[in-house]
This record gives sequence, C-alpha cells and structure tokens, in this order.
Amino acid sequence: MTFPKILLTRVLLVRLTVLTFLLALIAGSPAAFARQAQQNSGSARIQVLSVAGSTKYQSDQIVPVTGLHVGQVVTRQDIQDGANALAELGPFSNVRFDFFTGVLGVQVKYQVTDAPTVPAFFDDFPWFTDAQLIAFIKTSVPLFDGTTPKSGKILDQISNALQEDLQTRTITANVSHELATLPWNDRQVMVFKAAGYSMPVIQSLQFNDALANSSREIADRIGDLVGKPYSRMAVATFEF
Repeated sequence: MTFPKILLTRVLLVRLTVLTFLLALIAGSPAAFARQAQQNSGSARIQVLSVAGSTKYQSDQIVPVTGLHVGQVVTRQDIQDGANALAELGPFSNVRFDFFTGVLGVQVKYQVTDAPTVPAFFDDFPWFTDAQLIAFIKTSVPLFDGTTPKSGKILDQISNALQEDLQTRTITANVSHELATLPWNDRQVMVFKAAGYSMPVIQSLQFNDALANSSREIADRIGDLVGKPYSRMAVATFEF
C-alpha cells in the first residue's frame, strides 16, 4: 500500500513539530535552566557537604570550620577558601577536596588527616581546675578536647576564649600560648599563660614533709616563689 506524496510530507512535518516541541520542553525545564545558570555564572548551590578522614571528629563537627553550608550558592573559590580554613585552623593536615556538579547542585567532599597534638597546660589559672577550663573553652572552640596542635589559628581561639572567661569574672589578664617541654618528664605541652595586674601572687609555701619545713636550705630558696605571681610550672619545678 502506498500513500500519496503529500500525505507523507504532512506526517513528517507533524513528527518534526512534536520532536521540536519536546526538545523545547526539555531545554526549558527547571533542571536545564539550573544547569545553564550554573554554567553561565560559574556557581552552584551546595547539595551535599561532608568532611572525611578524621578519626577524632565527625563530619558535622568539622563542616562549620569551612564556613560553608548546604543550600549555599558557591563558586570554586569559595570551596577552595573552605579548604584553606581547614588547613589554617591547626587540627587538620593534608587537606584536599573534590566536587561534582550535578542537576540538583554541587556535591563537595573534603578529605583531611588529623594533625599531631600535645596536651594543653594551663600555667597560671589558680581560680579553676583543668576540667572547668576545658569545659568552658569547648563552648567557644567546639573542636578543643584538652589537646592542641603545635600551630594554627585554633591556638589564638583558645587564648581568646580563656581571656574572655577571665574578663567575665572581673579578672584582668592577657592570655598567651607557647610550645614548651616539661622538665620533669620531657613531654611537649602547649602552655597557656595569663599575665596581668590581677594575677595573684604566692603568699606562702607549705610542705607535707616535716624535714622540708625545718630545712634551712629550703627556707633560703622559698624566696624563689613567695611574693612572685603564681605559676603552676614554677611550683612543679621547684627543687629542694
């Protein structure tokens, strides 16, 4: 059976019209518009954001450090800035990232390694126990766990948190930090020191040993501590 030539032409025209219409619908879909907008602007909305590689922290504990969040429209530079923030903080090393831009947005995954840490040593904070200081610092520096890296911005954050805590208690002091080695066990620690006019001085020394209390030699050395600003390190290294 054969069709007239004019009928075949109309059928082809109808099919071409339908195909063109379908292509237009696809091109005009929200997903297509989104893809086109991303290509034109070089940005995309974050669909997935995670950090892997740490054995100390969960992804949701680390993500805030990047300054990014799901739903945020970002460029590649924003993602790079997030990696820089992770590297500069201190607790993480070997920071890398991968991202994939799909129909619904960009999936960003950072990869980190935990940096070596040393214990925090609070030298002259006689008003508080170590447990109290650690608990307070964690309210301002969530990644602090009683240890610190040897360098990084988190050290300044810890110092600032301690200084603010002292100020709320009307204690005037400037808090600093330095890496030091404990002379009695050769362990490295990050020493946090408070210095200022409000710092208490050592009024007297008492010994549990009766011989120490009666020792002339020790009595001659007491001046090394008494009348001086309190220092946990100085007290611990006092030799007699």
